[in-house]
Amino acid sequence: MGGSTGLTRTIVGTGAVNGMDYIDIRFAGTTAGTFTTLLMEVASIIAATNGQTWTGSAHIAIIGGSATNVSSTTLVTNILDSGGTVLTQQTQPLTLSDTLTRLSVTGTIASAAAAYVRPLIGINYASGMAVDITLQIALPQLEQGASVSSVIRTSGSAGTRAVETLTISGLAACGFVDGSTYPAAIVFDDDTTAAINLVASGGAVSLSSTGVKPVKSISMSGSAL
Repeated sequence: MGGSTGLTRTIVGTGAVNGMDYIDIRFAGTTAGTFTTLLMEVASIIAATNGQTWTGSAHIAIIGGSATNVSSTTLVTNILDSGGTVLTQQTQPLTLSDTLTRLSVTGTIASAAAAYVRPLIGINYASGMAVDITLQIALPQLEQGASVSSVIRTSGSAGTRAVETLTISGLAACGFVDGSTYPAAIVFDDDTTAAINLVASGGAVSLSSTGVKPVKSISMSGSAL
């Protein structure tokens, strides 16, 4: 952690909810500074280069106290040089509730000196304010790509997972015939598109490699699914 001068920081809970490991951290006291940062990795670990797009995410909720006197909370990806000095930041202001919600920040590196990236959560406030807020944080993730993908649960080192497959079933009721090939238009989460052919089998079609870009919508033969 960085900053948080004047605040007592206490881990008040850990565990798992819906398969997600979490930690509960309480920040309480009268601020003597203007920010707290929860650094989710050390500076010189996640290698990165100019032109890459990175997406950071975390499940976050307010489970105790309130956001009173907290001016903003942000999800941030730091862009660092080879010495671990911050060059720029990719920042996304957050709207938090008492429901654990996955939030994300995406940006493209635009610095020739970039060597590393680092994810963090920022809590901002004015000096001399009474603050008492408890955040629940689950499964933070930083990945190269233009949008979030399924979380990879890790322990101490980076991890990978198999390519995901999206299966859409119940197509027989819509008039799709097994063994037939249907042109499909795909819109991804970043609004890019692709045109492919899908073959119906068992009343379903499957699309692999969707872990690279989440699918927003698919249309086949003019029928939106």
